[in-house]
Amino acid sequence: TQVVEKKSIEKTQVVEKKTRKKSEYPKLDGYKFQVLFGAMNYLSMFPSFVFAPWLWAKVFMVDYETAMTAEATKSIQGVFLCLLVVVTPSYVMALNDKNALFIDVSVVQRCTVVFLGVILTALTGQDPFPGYNMCLVMTAVDIGGGFAHAFSHPRGFTGAFKGVYALFKNTPINAFNKALRVEAYVGMTFGFMACIYAAIVSDVIMSVMMALVSTFVFYLWVWFNAVDLSETCRKTLSSHRVLVAATLLTMCQVYDFGVMNIVFRLMAANLLLAIGSPYLGAISSGVGTLLLYINIVLPVSNDGFYWCSLWGVLTVIASNAWIWLFYDDYDEKQKKRAMSWVYVTCGVVTALITVVLPTYAFYAVCAAVGSSSLGFGVENTFKFVLFHGMLFIFHSGLWMIFASSGIPEMGDHPKIRAFPPYVPPGFFGVFRCRPHNCIPVHKVDLATGAICMFFGVFFCDDGANLSQNKSFKIAVGLAWAYSVFAKLRLHIQDYGYIPSTPHTSTPIQAVKKKGE
Repeated sequence: TQVVEKKSIEKTQVVEKKTRKKSEYPKLDGYKFQVLFGAMNYLSMFPSFVFAPWLWAKVFMVDYETAMTAEATKSIQGVFLCLLVVVTPSYVMALNDKNALFIDVSVVQRCTVVFLGVILTALTGQDPFPGYNMCLVMTAVDIGGGFAHAFSHPRGFTGAFKGVYALFKNTPINAFNKALRVEAYVGMTFGFMACIYAAIVSDVIMSVMMALVSTFVFYLWVWFNAVDLSETCRKTLSSHRVLVAATLLTMCQVYDFGVMNIVFRLMAANLLLAIGSPYLGAISSGVGTLLLYINIVLPVSNDGFYWCSLWGVLTVIASNAWIWLFYDDYDEKQKKRAMSWVYVTCGVVTALITVVLPTYAFYAVCAAVGSSSLGFGVENTFKFVLFHGMLFIFHSGLWMIFASSGIPEMGDHPKIRAFPPYVPPGFFGVFRCRPHNCIPVHKVDLATGAICMFFGVFFCDDGANLSQNKSFKIAVGLAWAYSVFAKLRLHIQDYGYIPSTPHTSTPIQAVKKKGE
């Protein structure tokens, strides 16, 4: 009797729970129906444009004969094909209750990421029509539809954004999902770089939107699979990867989008490698990000300084914004993980400022004035002094790494500490110097280099004044002699120095070392 009563009570509780759930989400069916409607739209856009482009000319409110050029038609087909293979499968799978939370991601995606993509497309002049007709249609239908979809959320407009934030705080349920999350975050970085590449380097119509959909939007779907608490179907995700990779390679061969082909091929490689392991996909995405960055910087002459400075500033801002927005709501495990990534970004900024930028500047000077300007026999005062001034700065930074800091680890996590590996200063500590003692010598080197380059620009005489040329060479030679002497004296003085803490130096330790 007790067992029967217990089952009856449990059955009543289940019925009450279902009733309460239905009353709590009265608009859930309509919210899901819009995803079905969107999936049908994305499914039909590419084939309908291929077979009836004149119909789409009416949608874009342009003249079919004059506006629908071959280049415009090819680019629009590329965008629609990316939407077909990237977005449609994820929308269809979101109709399943297992993936229903992806509806929130799709809404936020349209209201933010896609919205920014449309703005960037208009600003870069990549709209296929002179009156920005396609951007206006996308704004009205896709962006406007996204905001309308958000307002139909059972918990109101902010419900979708709160749902995505709740997903963001989830911890992956298994090792595979953790790997997916790493792939997703690195892949989003690749997608961001692909959009910048499309905006700056590419002259292909609608290339920003093609890059955005084929990279960033796909990795949002990977991210959802990583943080969603339901089991991820590996076969389904792998099949989706193959479909997208095959489509991107087909776009390169059949359509040939010129400079955008590198983005599509790199993305295809990322997807295919990720089938074996998401970590392989993440490594491939990281390498692809670097390659795209190089392809952005190299065509833009004389802007290396601005690029390095920009990324350094953006990295610092992003790290502090992350802490300011989310840190207080994290548990201890999340706080430790967040601070670990902040340390990584600080390490990246330090590398940009102390290694990448001086190296690039030294290479630029060498390429401009020629390596022959290093010799004391050169007759051009300007080239001689400029080369030696830059060399003072460049070598002093490398010496500080050798004598003082070495190559430190960027975080506490074993995977983060793997690269770059920790290299102790001073040839594994033998010739290590006290960091505080290195600073005055380093300052003199920097000042000498800056003075040489400053005064050098006033003597572009091509060797017309030989006495002046000789005076500068003597001054530079004496400066080098002093620099070498000061460094040797310091290494002899601090020979055998062992710091109290091998990896870190606190303000208290710095004060103690100063008084030693």
